[in-house]
Amino acid sequence: MAEIKYLYLRDANGKNHGVVAYDVAGRSVGSVTYGLSTCNAIDSFDKEIGKALATKRLGESPNLLGVARNSCNVDIVSALLKKISRSEMFPTHAKKIARSTLIRKYR
Repeated sequence: MAEIKYLYLRDANGKNHGVVAYDVAGRSVGSVTYGLSTCNAIDSFDKEIGKALATKRLGESPNLLGVARNSCNVDIVSALLKKISRSEMFPTHAKKIARSTLIRKYR
């Protein structure tokens, strides 16, 4: 059964730029699936639309993230941010925000 959680990608000023919908139901076996929705850097982010898009992407074309078995949510969020910040498949804007969030909150 799905256990969907949401992580909003915010800049240092707290402004939302994207959202990650992730399903932690598989964490007991060491995997988490996720979907990402971001907006262009010059556009304003709409939380409802972003959340709906991320959830739809999670359901239709999920990305897979390997995690340690039975990981806690802090470890999962940190792993998600690292994956987003290093992946070539995500927009540069999303990668920068993920990287800065890691530096601010998870070091």
